[in-house]
Amino acid sequence: MKLIGEQDVNATSYKTAGVIMFNNTGVVPEMVVYEDTVIPLGDTVITQRTGQYTVPYHPDISIPLINPLTSELTGETLPIDSLMAILYSVYAFARMYQSPVTEPV
Repeated sequence: MKLIGEQDVNATSYKTAGVIMFNNTGVVPEMVVYEDTVIPLGDTVITQRTGQYTVPYHPDISIPLINPLTSELTGETLPIDSLMAILYSVYAFARMYQSPVTEPV
């Protein structure tokens, strides 16, 4: 790839979930995933929002679980209601969480 100044640059880009959330502001909750493309360029990393995926809530949705180390399906699923319970619990925990006080060295 050529850039200004005719410098050669080696880069490997990849996609990552920048933000994963439940949007609870509408009549029906929805899962929203914002996808980023990440391009490492030497000591610099360029991150650009490149996708958005929205899934409206439906009680029959079950999410196939993937092993994050191998990217293979585990054969298990997570019902959407269980995922919503987990996220609600994370929200309740975050509201009450107090960061530990660190003593100055």
